[in-house]
Amino acid sequence: MFRRRSKLKSPTTFLGVLGLAALSFFSACGSEVRYAYFTIKVDIDQVSVNDDLRRTIASCAVFVTGDDTGYQTLPCTLTKVPYNLGVVDFSTRSSRGTLQFAVELLDLNRQMVARGTTPPVAIVPNTTARTAVLAVSVKAPVDSGDTVQIDAGLADAASNQGDAGAADGI
Repeated sequence: MFRRRSKLKSPTTFLGVLGLAALSFFSACGSEVRYAYFTIKVDIDQVSVNDDLRRTIASCAVFVTGDDTGYQTLPCTLTKVPYNLGVVDFSTRSSRGTLQFAVELLDLNRQMVARGTTPPVAIVPNTTARTAVLAVSVKAPVDSGDTVQIDAGLADAASNQGDAGAADGI
């Protein structure tokens, strides 16, 4: 049977290394990692975003700006997006400053449907700040009715032809 020899041959060297390891271990325990936590409730405004417009939403994300940055996508499925998108959690190691949380809802063409932003929220280590963001429509409501809009350009062209005929004496 072979014995593996220690590279530390003298007891003094061994005690020195052991002491250094203990010192680094205990000094690491004294320096706490401090986080600030945020809970953000995300909703869609039911007044400005009617059901038809809500059904055009294909993707949703929350963006963090300020003294830290980040983003998180939300589970949004075309035609099945609820008015209450749920709660998003965020944490930062930043110890001071503020953060803002913005939600953006996009359609299939990556066009903005609704957007909302929180006021600045202070970063306070070892606490949880709660805030809410309401996504409000940036588009005109979609109407699923059977009404058809006539292009105003066609009506203008027809009236211009009538004026031209009158000028020719027809």
